[in-house]
Amino acid sequence: MISLRRFLLWSLSSALVIVIGLAASIGYLASHHESEELMDGEMAQYANLLYTNLQHMRENQTLPADGIFDPAQPASDDALRRNERYANHLQFQYWDHNTLLARSSYAPEKPLHEAVAGFHNTQFLGLKWRVYVLQGTNGEWLALAERDYSRRELAQKLIIAAMLPILLGLPVLLIIVWLVVNACVRQLEGIANELQQRDADDLHPIGTQHSPRELHSILIALNNLFARLKTVMDLEKRFTADAAHELRTPIAATKLHIQNAIADTPAGSPAQHSLQHAEAASNRMQHIVQQLLALNRGLIQGPSSTLVPLRLDALASSIVQEHQAYAAQHQQQLTLNSTPASVNGHADMLQMLLRNLVDNALRYTPDGGRVSVQVETTAHGSLLTVSDSGPGIPAAERERVLERFYRLDGDSHASGTEGCGLGLSIVKRVADYHGARLVLDEDPQLHGLRVQVIFHT
Repeated sequence: MISLRRFLLWSLSSALVIVIGLAASIGYLASHHESEELMDGEMAQYANLLYTNLQHMRENQTLPADGIFDPAQPASDDALRRNERYANHLQFQYWDHNTLLARSSYAPEKPLHEAVAGFHNTQFLGLKWRVYVLQGTNGEWLALAERDYSRRELAQKLIIAAMLPILLGLPVLLIIVWLVVNACVRQLEGIANELQQRDADDLHPIGTQHSPRELHSILIALNNLFARLKTVMDLEKRFTADAAHELRTPIAATKLHIQNAIADTPAGSPAQHSLQHAEAASNRMQHIVQQLLALNRGLIQGPSSTLVPLRLDALASSIVQEHQAYAAQHQQQLTLNSTPASVNGHADMLQMLLRNLVDNALRYTPDGGRVSVQVETTAHGSLLTVSDSGPGIPAAERERVLERFYRLDGDSHASGTEGCGLGLSIVKRVADYHGARLVLDEDPQLHGLRVQVIFHT
């Protein structure tokens, strides 16, 4: 999955680094060229001034007798190298045609360069030099040499001074990009967090007052979708409630007439046998209607319903007592093992959950079997466990049995028990409403189905 934050950070940061890198490279080359031209210009000005002074000294015959300037400084090449940092980086020669008239103390006696006017590069004393040759009017010429190292050092200082603000600004720009991208993505994360924290039935519109303009159209589309989904869900709830409610009266009347007909029919006759099948079918229809009404009540409960502290062990005790007669009729052992446990919940919905779990366990457990209900408090919250010694549910089917109207093996369940596939679906709905986790597995002692409802504190 592509991360929008990572994409924006990498793309914008890479673009900044590349652009600033190119700008720095171009700036480096341009600064280097400009500094070379600047130093060449200064060197030419110094050469003109030096040539004028030397020519004036020659005319007045004040040139040194040996023609060497700076006689107090050491003249050896080794001394020049040892004192390189402090040595004079400008050297000159003053010529009249091929006769050397004057020179600086470190300049050699042979010409620094040919008498060709302009700038040149040469090497002497084992070092590189930049030479400027200035031609006079009467065959006189001046060669002025400057250390290449000193020129490069000065150029580098100028370049660093020009480029340093750009290079120091790059991390600041990257931090700004990171902050801006995070601020933009945080808007999306806020909307995602709001949607994730909603219950399944919470379809109220998302607020658009403080949303960015670019997200406004997306939020409007989402709100329109929520409105359509709410309409569909309301229609489904209304249809389920109306259908189940309207079916209760005719089913009750049908059962009454069938029972009267059975009473008036000779025992063991084919007619009585058919009527008994009809009574079983009407009983199943009545159970489906009751479950549909229970499911509809669970669907109607929305996020606005108030959850209050409840004693889960007390609710479990009342439901177990309610089913003791059925268990005794089928020689089943229905037990409750509980400790005080409180949950924040809706009393009617939790009773519905318990009733469906206990009813399912009893109906799918063979006569003479065992059903165990346990309520306890754990480190993470309250735990409700309903186990039975029935056939259980294969691991591959445990997710599907939570769907509405899905039954293991359909209407041909191995136990022969009538059902409609809504019991565990109602349990799942109520557990989700309370933020509880539903776990289906095999009980290690009874070897039947074990259903655990884990309520988190």
